[in-house]
Amino acid sequence: MTNITRHAQASKVQINLCHEAGEMVLTVTDDGLGFDTVAMQERATTGASLGVLGMQERATLVGGQLDIRSWPGQGSTVALRCPWRSQEERL
Repeated sequence: MTNITRHAQASKVQINLCHEAGEMVLTVTDDGLGFDTVAMQERATTGASLGVLGMQERATLVGGQLDIRSWPGQGSTVALRCPWRSQEERL
């Protein structure tokens, strides 16, 4: 959400949280400027952009997977999929 506010110039943001086939799926989509995902990954790899690395690290910590899709001029979608565990399983 911070990156959308700072960089995307989006007029709409959609947040969806659902439970699918034993997974929790959180999706955030905006209609902002979009960006080049290859260049973003390169910046993250060199340490020039720590935001994406931080999101990926947190996804891994909960056993999840982060998927980032964006198209210049067409907005972005970030999806987190992680295993759904009942309260009993978490204890």
